[in-house]
Amino acid sequence: IESSLTSEEIKSRVSDLFAPLTREFERLYAENISLRDKVSELSEKLRIGSGDGEQVESEPQRQKSAANKPGRQLSQKIKTTYKAGTSKIVSSFKNSSNLDSRVVRDFVGHVDGVWDVACFGKQPIIGTASADRTARIWCAETGTCLMEYSMHTGSVNSIRFHPEKVLACTASGDTSVHVWEFITSDLGAKTVSSGDEAQEGAESLESSSSVEPKLKLAEHNSVVIAADCFVTAIN
Repeated sequence: IESSLTSEEIKSRVSDLFAPLTREFERLYAENISLRDKVSELSEKLRIGSGDGEQVESEPQRQKSAANKPGRQLSQKIKTTYKAGTSKIVSSFKNSSNLDSRVVRDFVGHVDGVWDVACFGKQPIIGTASADRTARIWCAETGTCLMEYSMHTGSVNSIRFHPEKVLACTASGDTSVHVWEFITSDLGAKTVSSGDEAQEGAESLESSSSVEPKLKLAEHNSVVIAADCFVTAIN
């Protein structure tokens, strides 16, 4: 700085040099204040949200949540009731000391899984439906196989008896339902057990397996998984 400059001129030049820095500092300070206010606001929202155990929601989200609240409450109530009921059932089985079960009799003869079992009320007779495409009639007291019905071409999925007549109704994977008459007069005549005896028993039932259905319902275009008989349905 030249010595000929007065003190006032020096001050003026220094002020001019620092003026841009001052303006920049003021701008940064104002931005800092604004950012600090925004951070405080967001921190307050997060604090409130954490206290309620919920995320911060917009007004439309809050309205939607309020509208769905009764449904959520009903759903939770159903779940709680179902869980309590199930727990009581399980507890009743666990705490019962009188429950006992044992195998009374085996019915062996099917060569594939058994899908359904039904009882005939008039006599001690059991009917079974199997994936081996047959249905069988058994004596419940002796375990003897009285009849094998093999007119289905698909898995036999269901068997039911007519309440009054000696008729059985079977539903099959071949898309049909058959109603056929079964044997009740040969109780104990043909016994089927396990191993080779099962094969011999199957051969001895060839005559009964050729029984034609009295009624064949084949209007379905897919698998029939169940069927039933009614008193007035079949004459």
